[in-house]
Amino acid sequence: MWFPVNPKNVEELTQRLPTEGSKVKVEFMVSSYDIPEAVRGFYSEEKDRFIIEFKYIGNEPAKPQLQDDYVTFMVGKNSGRLYGIEIDVKTLGVEEVELRMQISKIKDEVRKTLDNLIQKPINRLRQDNYRLTQKALSEIEDKLYSPLSERGVVTSKK
Repeated sequence: MWFPVNPKNVEELTQRLPTEGSKVKVEFMVSSYDIPEAVRGFYSEEKDRFIIEFKYIGNEPAKPQLQDDYVTFMVGKNSGRLYGIEIDVKTLGVEEVELRMQISKIKDEVRKTLDNLIQKPINRLRQDNYRLTQKALSEIEDKLYSPLSERGVVTSKK
């Protein structure tokens, strides 16, 4: 299920530069093509991973970009937009702890890797896109990760 992204996120990335003695105002705007329209999260049994996907105006092929041992980003081949995040939940070791902790561990890993992506972007021109995807995820976090517990992918162990 796709969840729409709140368009108000764009306002946060609009910057006005202060002018000294000038009447010229400069604004930087994020392209509507860099703003995800929707986001979804699901568990892929085929890949054995939890996947977060972003939908944009227009589409393009995405290529994998290994982030660390647990996370792979799917990045637009030409644009550098963030199209997906794949989390290897087994390698992350989430099956050995209580359910709430497992989902929390996955959320923390996604937050950490997105923070790293913003600090050290794959493509500097897409840094605003990476911030928007991070904001979109934070707003619907509970709904987004619900497939992990609903499908019993992440099960409770004592």
